[in-house]
Amino acid sequence: MISVQDLTVTITSERLEREVELEDDHRQPSTINVESFVDEQEWRLYHEVETFQSVVNKFYEGDATEMCAHPAFSCRTHASRRPGFYITNIFVVMVISYRVLGKFRNLKHIA
Repeated sequence: MISVQDLTVTITSERLEREVELEDDHRQPSTINVESFVDEQEWRLYHEVETFQSVVNKFYEGDATEMCAHPAFSCRTHASRRPGFYITNIFVVMVISYRVLGKFRNLKHIA
């Protein structure tokens, strides 16, 4: 069982949709900077990056212009847990549980 998660960053503008257009640079493909990814030993980042445009009707909470369309641009990639992460966690949990339960079992016989 592999856990795959979507990681999406969305950029919006306070300007209205008719005032500005956020778009992908087709000359240079979008990439991921894996050096800034903290959980690299737990997760494997996919190299593919999807980009898409959308519209946000409510820019922020209390927005007086909530019926106005604001442009949005999103970048999405995927990350999956590394198989070793599960094996390590299961092993560590089993060893700790066995040792803790073993100590409690010995305490009951002493009392």
